[in-house]
Amino acid sequence: MTAIIALALIVLFLLLNTLNRRRAEKELLRANRTLKALIESNRAIIRSQDEVALLHETCRIIVEHGGYRFAWVGIAEHDPDKTVLPVIHHGFEEGYLDTIDITWADTDRGRGPAGIAIRTGKPAICIRSVKAMDKKYTEPPPKACKVDGALAVVFNSQRRGQTSTKRYPASPTI
Repeated sequence: MTAIIALALIVLFLLLNTLNRRRAEKELLRANRTLKALIESNRAIIRSQDEVALLHETCRIIVEHGGYRFAWVGIAEHDPDKTVLPVIHHGFEEGYLDTIDITWADTDRGRGPAGIAIRTGKPAICIRSVKAMDKKYTEPPPKACKVDGALAVVFNSQRRGQTSTKRYPASPTI
């Protein structure tokens, strides 16, 4: 009887060890993707001739090296509606940018990651449920992308002021 218990404990130990190793491997792959995207972004900054080319290249790097399905850049307009105008994208877009109506005003449509990031000047992250940021939030991620989150960051543009870059992850972990 003790031999069976000992065997069961050994099997349990091996299973837990395998699960921990797989989890560590996934974390390492994610860290390597991030590092590769950072290296490629630095190269793009060095090679870039103008801001638009750099933004195109950044979206491409986010998708191809960062493991994201979709990335887009929006310009914060200073019109009465405080519109966020999508201007550049890369990845699986499927007409999504033609259907959204994002604002950076403090209204229902402006309480998603892009609006929050532009208003506050800080990154805005939404994981697993876009509705988790605000129950009234009306900008769902692209349905075809089957995303579990979104990340919006802001930087100052020489052309119009604040710009938001939004990324949709290919996997549930941002």
